[in-house]
Amino acid sequence: MKKIPTIFKRDYLNTYQVLDEINSACQWVFDGHGTAYRKWQGMPALIYKNFYYKRAIIKRNQIIPKSFIPCTYDHQSEKLFGWLPVNFDAPQDQYYKKAFDPTLPEGTYELVGPKILGNPEKFQSYKLINHTSMPLQNINRSYKDIKAFLSEHNYEGIVFHHRSKMAKIKKKDFGLER
Repeated sequence: MKKIPTIFKRDYLNTYQVLDEINSACQWVFDGHGTAYRKWQGMPALIYKNFYYKRAIIKRNQIIPKSFIPCTYDHQSEKLFGWLPVNFDAPQDQYYKKAFDPTLPEGTYELVGPKILGNPEKFQSYKLINHTSMPLQNINRSYKDIKAFLSEHNYEGIVFHHRSKMAKIKKKDFGLER
């Protein structure tokens, strides 16, 4: 999974929040392309070719595991993003194991549940939610309207999908809390 760009430019010098300026790499969102989906707050997972993966981030000077599948490198943070196989016998992968459903189709998912990031999604059990399972209708794509929408909904954010591209905006990008 590649690092997904934020649809607005960010104020890196002061608040780290977004500005009312379009990120040119995401112009397609404001041209009306793509579908908006709810962004779930959890831990990313991938089911691909009968294998089950979790997202991994390798920081500068960290040893890269042999089983790591790289996707993208972020020059700003100096982090390498990619995937590691889920190990059902490893304690650190226990929640991925609890959520696994062998009938799920290939795709990317968000692992949510009672002990995942404080459970902001309020799930009683562990579950894998497909990233395109909850389309959002009639999302006005201006800074003001997106901020208002996220103020009114208890979502982590919105992810726009168009062909092979994605772009996101999170509630916290506006300084909003869940």
